[in-house]
Amino acid sequence: MDDKGKYLSVVLLVILSVLTAVCTGQGPVSDKRYYNSVQVEGATAVYIGMFSLNYERQFVLGTGVKGAISAGAGSWYFLPVIKYYHGISLPVSFNILIGKRNNYFEADAGLRYTFLNKHPVEDINEIFPVFNIGYRYQKSDNKGLIFRLYLGLSGVGIGIGKPF
Repeated sequence: MDDKGKYLSVVLLVILSVLTAVCTGQGPVSDKRYYNSVQVEGATAVYIGMFSLNYERQFVLGTGVKGAISAGAGSWYFLPVIKYYHGISLPVSFNILIGKRNNYFEADAGLRYTFLNKHPVEDINEIFPVFNIGYRYQKSDNKGLIFRLYLGLSGVGIGIGKPF
């Protein structure tokens, strides 16, 4: 198996693990709480940027502290001085939310597997780190919308989502 196949296998294994975790750990119907959300986000800086649609699964770690696993798909670009790289990306990250009521400090770290088009010569696949810190507004009853504003390796970002 070549390096591209190994990277793709690791990314697919992580995504399948996240999706498997979604199917377990839910409470009884009478104790329904909203742990899942779908979010759209985008970030940009002068030479780099991304856009993605993500699924997130939250879990409570303690009083005022939540964790989340997020996986998604979208696009990513990098504009160095001479060449232009762009392509499909698959971000997977672990998020930590610290706060009270509706306001949270958010930090997330993970990996972004990209299928880059190296314009105009060849296609390449790369794994890039994901690291963001920012602010999240999410109602404590997990109803309504989720709003995110963050700063990360892909630039200044904004996101909106819906818990379910």
